[in-house]
Amino acid sequence: AASDVYKRQVFVLLVSRNSLSSEQIMQEVALANERQKYGLRIFSIIIDESVTIDEFKDKMGYVFSAKQSAFWDQKESIDELTNQIHIALIGEHTSEKAEITSTNSPPIHLIGREQEMDDILQLLKQNGKLCLSGMGGIGKTAILQFMCNEVFPQYYATIIYLSIDKCLLRTIDNDEKLKINNESIQEKRKVLSDYEYAVYKLKLLENSVNNSTLIIIDNMESEKDPFLDRICDLNCDIIIATRFKTFYRNGFKIYPVKEIKNRSCIHELFEEYYGVKIDDDELKSVDKLLNHTRLHTMTVILFAKQMRYFGKKPSDYISNNQLRYERTRNLGQIMGDTLDSDVQRMYSQLFDLFDVEAFSGEEKAVLKTLCLLPSEGIYRHLYIEIIGDEYSSCIQSLEQKGWLYSDDDSMIVLHPLVRDVVFHEFEIFFDDPDIKRFITNFISMISNAWGESFEKNQKFKELALSIYYQFPAPSTEHYKKYLVLSKYLWTVNCLELSIEIQNKIKQLFVNNEGKHIYTSDEAETLMPVSYTHLRAHETSQD
Repeated sequence: AASDVYKRQVFVLLVSRNSLSSEQIMQEVALANERQKYGLRIFSIIIDESVTIDEFKDKMGYVFSAKQSAFWDQKESIDELTNQIHIALIGEHTSEKAEITSTNSPPIHLIGREQEMDDILQLLKQNGKLCLSGMGGIGKTAILQFMCNEVFPQYYATIIYLSIDKCLLRTIDNDEKLKINNESIQEKRKVLSDYEYAVYKLKLLENSVNNSTLIIIDNMESEKDPFLDRICDLNCDIIIATRFKTFYRNGFKIYPVKEIKNRSCIHELFEEYYGVKIDDDELKSVDKLLNHTRLHTMTVILFAKQMRYFGKKPSDYISNNQLRYERTRNLGQIMGDTLDSDVQRMYSQLFDLFDVEAFSGEEKAVLKTLCLLPSEGIYRHLYIEIIGDEYSSCIQSLEQKGWLYSDDDSMIVLHPLVRDVVFHEFEIFFDDPDIKRFITNFISMISNAWGESFEKNQKFKELALSIYYQFPAPSTEHYKKYLVLSKYLWTVNCLELSIEIQNKIKQLFVNNEGKHIYTSDEAETLMPVSYTHLRAHETSQD
């Protein structure tokens, strides 16, 4: 079953004629293939004499082509495979120890996190095992890196900092900042496979820690990493930092890291990355722009770097939506900048933090439609009503992974920087099947706005505005949807926008000579708002 594959370090496929034709086994093999990035080892044993190695590789070669396979009737082959499985599960037995050091990151200036640092120290004293949880970019890594330089050396003889790259075992093997010094380690490197060498280094680490050691595991992507339990059971203090809401390990105290609430600290943070001090009027503009970002740390820093990159002041922006659209429209320019700007480096970090390619097709579909939401989000029941109940479990999964967040269960809010990542990685356009279906469903919901109460119509207003700002150019193919949108915006007192949309649509049906080319029926459809109302706004009869 899928749950069994998630929990295991080893996946062994017994290959027979039946297994090659089993849909369930094919699904489990695909899942096991995905779990390899977390350290799962895959082996195969051919137990059916009628199955040839070529048949097997034709069917499952995408997973097993570079893996060792054994034949049930060949003792030597089975013995070697058994040995490999033993190494995967336990590793080579060794009582060796090593001198372990971890190079600290460069010192940073930490702003507004004094309470969090006091809490972390107190919880470590009480419990010894601590999990920092919070959305990506909220400041967990900055807190830990500052404490590694300035605080933890006062309490621990050895500090081991692991920034996870896919899985624990891969990180231990490849982390250049982690130094494991031992007399025989170089010889082991020559004779062991990459996997065996990584397991050997893990064993050395396990043997060498004590109660004066602190292990920090940052950016932990999965609580189902097959080697996480081995680290968590060590006799030393441990901190795990993750963006997953439901990350749980027995014996670990959960400490949620939230946004910086002190406005003076937010101003100081903004000014540090903007590069200059700004006056009170500009700080008021900063506050206005940040109203809907929940004061998310990385967003504040990105806003400051973005303004400096484009040579603008906070007062040059009317809303954070304008900031958002400026970034997404110019992201190609930013990432292609040969000057290696601060904002470019920050986006590179952001794309590493949020890897959209790891998601399923269903999750990608949801993420694309979430890009249409206003910054402050949308009521959960409204969003599910538009996108469909079948996506409820997918939405919950994205929330657990930290891509969505909200202060309570009533709202759905896209992570303030995930939108940029999705725009960079996917093409967001009106006729994308997922986006088109979402907009069509939304237009259907507001199509009777003229007969509904103002209060009921009002709850869709921000989403309607967000969709229009995202796609402000009607086309002849979709003009009827824009007409419904125009009619709806009139009902919620967005009169100028309503007329703007109608005028844009009318221009679609004017030829080069300035003459209207629509039929009488279409002309009637083009005027959903009464002529009397239009006259009130000095709009021409045409």
